[in-house]
Amino acid sequence: GWDVFTLAYDVPTPLTAIVHPKAVEIYGHVFSLLFSLKRVEYDINSTWHQSAALHHALIKSAQYNGFDLADNEGYALATIFLRNISMIRQAMLHFVGKLQSYFMFEILEGGWKRLVRQIKAAATLDQVIQAHDHYLQDVLRGCLFQESTEGDDSDHKESQLAMQIRELLGMVKTFCSKQEALFNDALNAAERAGEKRNEAERRMKEGGWGFDGGSESLEEDNFFGLAEDTLLQDVMSYSTEFNERVEEFLSALHNKTDGVGVQMPKMNATRRHPEAIDHDAFENSLRFLTFQLDYSNYYSQNKSKGAISSKLP
Repeated sequence: GWDVFTLAYDVPTPLTAIVHPKAVEIYGHVFSLLFSLKRVEYDINSTWHQSAALHHALIKSAQYNGFDLADNEGYALATIFLRNISMIRQAMLHFVGKLQSYFMFEILEGGWKRLVRQIKAAATLDQVIQAHDHYLQDVLRGCLFQESTEGDDSDHKESQLAMQIRELLGMVKTFCSKQEALFNDALNAAERAGEKRNEAERRMKEGGWGFDGGSESLEEDNFFGLAEDTLLQDVMSYSTEFNERVEEFLSALHNKTDGVGVQMPKMNATRRHPEAIDHDAFENSLRFLTFQLDYSNYYSQNKSKGAISSKLP
């Protein structure tokens, strides 16, 4: 799959003194994270195109067969199913988009600007190396790969937040894969139904029967396999589970920032040690990420209701 793609740097000497093997490894981790987010975003958008095509096919099928859209139970189940698919897809796209924006602009772009300023102010090679190493540590911490930047063991310890992100992205990939398989079958059924309609119209124009038997219109009677209550229940259960995982992630972010909201810079901040200012800025960026992910308090309100989760079979 797409996970086999990696990014490798061929660093020439004497730049290896600055971009050493450990630095190349960190850049590889960052690339994998960003590439995974982009891939998931692409998968989610692809499912939207499938949903739009199926919704159009449902309307066309119902109109052709003269179904009463207000009273037809099968059509209602199929449309409610597609609507719930759309809702969970939008929730996933919101999560992935905000996370991607945080990594790209809050962490990487902001950190790169600080690195450029420090390199320009450096007077020795050691200062350049130190500035670059600090930049990489900030990226590791900012991209939530590790709990802290202190100690040698922190480089090898994956943070709780990183594990939660990996789990959430895995859920999105699973959802997209299951939906793609289901929708491909439904779209194939819709295509077959369209061909049968055309054939029936041709026979009617020639003075024959439209459909030879009930089996020819069966795919449209069950709305291409989408008018099943079990499918709707599965989607609702998966949606509940995904929302609960996001709530857990938000709770972990909240605990990491001691439950404090976004803070304005203090007037005497310039008198503090630079590393303390960086730490405050990092925590403030996490608070802003929490706010962006739950700006309408949807997850906060949903958590208070104590929704029950269950997994897709």
